[in-house]
Formats: sequence, structure tokens, C-alpha cells
Amino acid sequence: MEFLHAGHWGEGEVAEAEAAGVPYVVMAEVVEGGVGLMVVQAADRLVALSTAYAASVFRPPEADAEVARFGFTAAGWRRVGEGMYASRAVHERRRQW
Repeated sequence: MEFLHAGHWGEGEVAEAEAAGVPYVVMAEVVEGGVGLMVVQAADRLVALSTAYAASVFRPPEADAEVARFGFTAAGWRRVGEGMYASRAVHERRRQW
């Protein structure tokens, strides 16, 4: 998940979510043997969750199910680069958009 840590595109995604009042951004990257996911809090840029699951390609329903295991609801996945995706998200304890 090298690109997730680099922050070169992630900061823009997080800043847009923060400006829109969305509490979280989920970033996904297709990696060898699976998909890596990172949930970042928009307000303070802290990583709320970092996980991965086995898959050959990125599929939004699978990513949604994985983050849902931790109480997050992702909405509106979009491709932001080769093998990279982002979605805004909320947590079950903080359902405000």
C-alpha cells in the first residue's frame, strides 16, 4: 500500500471530504494478492483503519463489505488512478454527511 502512505493524491481526496463535511475517506489499492484499504479521518488526517483482503481485482461491493465489518459505510467509489480508488464514508456512530 505504498501509494496510500505517500499521500500525493490522498491529501486532495481528504481535503475535499473535509470541506464537504464528510468525516472519513476510504482509500483502496490493488496490491499483490489482494486489496488494501485505509480509512482516514478527514478532520485530523489520522488513520482510523488499515486492512486488506484477498481479491484479484477491486470490486466496490467487496470493499464495502470489508469496511462495514468495522462499522463504516462507504458511498460513491471512484477510480483515482491505476489500481487506486477512493470513497467518502461515515461510521455507524457518526452518521452525519
